[in-house]
Amino acid sequence: MIERGLLVDAWTEEATGRRIALATDPEPVRDALQPHYPNSIEVVPSRWDLRYLDGIRSQVPDEILLAFGNSVGKIHQLRLAMTLLHLPAAVARRLAGYPADALDVRVLVQPAPGTG
Repeated sequence: MIERGLLVDAWTEEATGRRIALATDPEPVRDALQPHYPNSIEVVPSRWDLRYLDGIRSQVPDEILLAFGNSVGKIHQLRLAMTLLHLPAAVARRLAGYPADALDVRVLVQPAPGTG
């Protein structure tokens, strides 16, 4: 299901033991997983797939990208998390075109107050 792009991610919530599957096409994922987890699976529709997040990541030059990966937010949606050395204005403009809840950007070097 992952190779076909149907299943984006899956995990078990520590506090509840509930299993969550994030899917671009929930029905076939539910049909496949329900027999294995009859009382404990919740399939959540994903707003975007991994290719979409990879497209966002490709907007950032490698020389300022220190780390990146995917994380799951509080509303059970996948996000791209990036740590950048600094954030040039041109990159900020490109990233501003994406939904804010699709990415989490941390910048290490910030402009000094009053300089930018």
